[in-house]
Amino acid sequence: MKKKLFIAAGIAMLTLSSCKDKAAEENIANDNASTEVDATAIDTVAVAQPEDVTAENEIKSVKGDVTEIVNGKDGYTATIKDMDGDLFDVVISIPNLKDPKQFRRVNVGQRIKVTGEHYMVGDRHTIKADSF
Repeated sequence: MKKKLFIAAGIAMLTLSSCKDKAAEENIANDNASTEVDATAIDTVAVAQPEDVTAENEIKSVKGDVTEIVNGKDGYTATIKDMDGDLFDVVISIPNLKDPKQFRRVNVGQRIKVTGEHYMVGDRHTIKADSF
């Protein structure tokens, strides 16, 4: 008898707690649905370009030795030291390459040549590779 009473009490508690959760979800859904957006407003505020990123990007080719590799989600960033001793962070990922079949892994010490969009991030040269 105690066992049946205990099971019935457990079912009743689960039922009551699930009803409260549904009521809370419905209130949240109703609050989100009642939010109105003024679609006629036009944003005329100019957004400033961050100072550490150059506004004009150019296409540049760099040939050098890989000094470091940092793996990412869909590719990696290789730091390359060119013949003049300048360091470039090169972002190499499948979506950025003109031909995804060009994607390959490189090793530290390997000499590679990359071409892509060049920009400055702070004092660091960065290239988003589109071919190599």
